[in-house]
Amino acid sequence: MPWNTNELQEPKILKRYNRLCAQFRHFILKYQKAQNVFLPFLKGVEIEKIMDIVRGTDINYKIVGLDFTLGEKLLLFKYARQAIVMRFHGVQFALFHRTPFLAISYFPKTSNILTELGLDGRYV
Repeated sequence: MPWNTNELQEPKILKRYNRLCAQFRHFILKYQKAQNVFLPFLKGVEIEKIMDIVRGTDINYKIVGLDFTLGEKLLLFKYARQAIVMRFHGVQFALFHRTPFLAISYFPKTSNILTELGLDGRYV
């Protein structure tokens, strides 16, 4: 998550956060028939953020991975039809399994690796 709880108290940051949640909802609603799977990295904080994303929708989703091994997390990417990722490791997992993905980059290491690989069109 690009912002911590304290930062979300600032109106400017909160507005950006709400826009990010709306963008996720847009992608999720675009693929309503899909099984949407959230793989949180930080249990408490990210569960709250996932709930903000799905609030007010009637989408098919699951939150998984809280006790998954690294191998089990990798398998999610192996069998996924597509992925929307925010963390560097999600990008790496998608690349490893050649899973089609879009990355929401909030830290330079994600955009840098994708640019180096010639995948500029895979992140926003």
